[in-house]
Amino acid sequence: DLKEAAETLVSLGGGFSADQPLERVVEAAHLAGGVCVVAHPGRSDSVGVMTAADLDRMLETIPLDGLEGHYRSYTDEQTALYRGLAADRGMLVSCGSDSHAPGKPVDPRPWQARWCADLLARLGVMVDPDDPGGRAWACGRDPLAVVPEPEKPTETAPAEPGDGSPATDPPAEVLAEVEAERSTVPA
Repeated sequence: DLKEAAETLVSLGGGFSADQPLERVVEAAHLAGGVCVVAHPGRSDSVGVMTAADLDRMLETIPLDGLEGHYRSYTDEQTALYRGLAADRGMLVSCGSDSHAPGKPVDPRPWQARWCADLLARLGVMVDPDDPGGRAWACGRDPLAVVPEPEKPTETAPAEPGDGSPATDPPAEVLAEVEAERSTVPA
């Protein structure tokens, strides 16, 4: 238990800090076979909302692997933005719950595994898309009230950029789809 270890260390007069330069953390994670994803870049209550320019500056020196494209407090526009930024830069998309400990969920939301299929494939988990002809994500398909059935692993290869796969739609198209669908939903 990290919390207990930190408390013990401090009680014995030691210090505890998890602060390391991001470059060093990413390098260590990659050496260990890990994947580095920027968590909730659209959340404004901590260090601020990440812009495309912020991301590009980081990518100049830090080989980040992905962005959290789905987060519990994102609007549809934010989801489209961060999915698009990731797609434009060849990055992975993650879905976050922000539930950091057992028994301490923070309004978790059930995401569809196919919305982050490329990330899961990178980790060795293959996802069978339940709607091969449809989009990977669209406004109104966020199942807040209904937990989706668990998806069965398959041997399906992940989508490749430029192959016409719905998982790699250009961000402008994604945002246009969000706006079109939003305009058809009664207020």
